[in-house]
Amino acid sequence: MLTERIQGVNTASNQWINNLILILLAVSILVSDWMVGLIAMSEIFIGLILVLIAFKNFDYVKSLNYKFMSAVLIFFIIQFTYNLSVDMTFIFTRALYNVIKIFFYLTFINLLFNYIQQNKLEKQVLVMLNVTAIIALIIGIYITVSILFFDQLPYEFMWHFTRSDLHSYRFRGPGFIVRTRSIFSEPAHLGYFLNMVIGVNIFSKLKKSVPIWVTLTLIAGVILTLSYASIGVLGLMLLIKGLTLKNKMEMVRNNWILLLVSLLFVGIVIFIFRENLYQTIIVRTSDILSGGDNSAFVRVINSWLYVTRETVLMGRGLGHTPPLQNIYAYFLSDMGIFSFLFSLIFTAFIVKNNVGLGLTFILLNFQKGGYLSPIFPILVLIFLTYSLNFKTKLSFKNRKEQI
Repeated sequence: MLTERIQGVNTASNQWINNLILILLAVSILVSDWMVGLIAMSEIFIGLILVLIAFKNFDYVKSLNYKFMSAVLIFFIIQFTYNLSVDMTFIFTRALYNVIKIFFYLTFINLLFNYIQQNKLEKQVLVMLNVTAIIALIIGIYITVSILFFDQLPYEFMWHFTRSDLHSYRFRGPGFIVRTRSIFSEPAHLGYFLNMVIGVNIFSKLKKSVPIWVTLTLIAGVILTLSYASIGVLGLMLLIKGLTLKNKMEMVRNNWILLLVSLLFVGIVIFIFRENLYQTIIVRTSDILSGGDNSAFVRVINSWLYVTRETVLMGRGLGHTPPLQNIYAYFLSDMGIFSFLFSLIFTAFIVKNNVGLGLTFILLNFQKGGYLSPIFPILVLIFLTYSLNFKTKLSFKNRKEQI
């Protein structure tokens, strides 16, 4: 009796810690664009997650892949030495600060990945992601409605730690078209997060765990952002899903009512916002094709212009490249050819394990840059977790024994 009672207390305690970790992860996503000085507010919550994991079982800390960490440290020591000797524009303090961030993010990915696997929290994390996405969308719709009704409802306090300028929520500055951005710094960042969750919903091994209405709601949310990049990535994701779907005709026959309702729902959303979509998507596509809007060209081509013969080997240093909308170009520019190749190998690993998620990972890395932003390590953690077959565990642990 006493043993059973103790086991019950331990189970309840473990569940409490698991739930708290999931809540902290959800909050860290929602406030990923919030800044307090040089510190992203998400980093505070990520730090709390690491403390909780260490508090629950310090063996997780012991299980960090110290060999990999040591290799990364050696690389940065070599990079610092090289850049200090050949690059007069290299700022030591900026690079050092960002190196610390990199190790913080690597520790987060390593510990939480192992924790999710050991405690079999894949389904709970997926539920958390979808609940968080719905909450972000509800907040976004509330703010959008308030703006449309001339600020009758209070919302400015939710933008206190991020942007509030007109360009962050109105199409082309002071226009009449309001784009949903929720509490992120711009609509594309909300769309980035929603696309991340949609990708996991439709491509992961646990896709049947998410009701179709949730995914449809998130798709409608991406449309509400009126973000050209977000809607483009969403369209390509759905195209990939269609192309990689096995037994397509059989699936259509068995689920034709659900498919019809889904298409009708999306069609209604598009019809309601047809004027806004025409201006933000159709007209902008015409501008891009005519050369009047070069943002797509900048995103795909100009991002690589910061890579030079002098920097291609070791990079410019962490945080030394101007803002880019391309993670791979960031890696090559800031950290050189070796880190760039590692990012390609990691991407190939994701594609090999799950083609749909791997291709979505590539699309998202072209939708939004900023590998030093907290949302990127969260993206890596989520896609690494759900690209795997849950029957075959991958571990970053140094030791062979189980935690």
